[in-house]
Amino acid sequence: MPATPRYRWTEWPVDTYVSDVIVARLSRSDAADLLVDEQRSNVAELREELSAKRARLDALALDFADGLLTRSQPQTATQRLRSRIGEIEAEMADTARADILGDLVRAEDVREAWEALGRSRQRAVIDTLAVVRVRLKLSSENPPSLIPVIV
Repeated sequence: MPATPRYRWTEWPVDTYVSDVIVARLSRSDAADLLVDEQRSNVAELREELSAKRARLDALALDFADGLLTRSQPQTATQRLRSRIGEIEAEMADTARADILGDLVRAEDVREAWEALGRSRQRAVIDTLAVVRVRLKLSSENPPSLIPVIV
């Protein structure tokens, strides 16, 4: 009886390329914007308020560094500001996108968080952020190669 062939999934360079692009996007400072529900009527106002609250956090740090505030003053103000920032972000969030992307957007190390995800979860993230097309490049001088295109 002939042996049954065994197939093993091996990673293509395309997988690595797509993962690198996704991790790079989620590592950017504006990654939280990926969670925003752009269809909300008050997104502009919420963004403005969020920006103002974040600027106040920065100003608190500077005022404390300059000796204008006691140790407890910035702690209290920071807690209140962070609480409101969390409320604004939750109000702006697209819940479906937040469920899929939230852990990655909030991760300290996006690459590590990405690699800890299972394949099905990685696919869900990719499907949320991009359309991946793989084209075959034919050349008379080189063997065929795959070219990933991320839209």
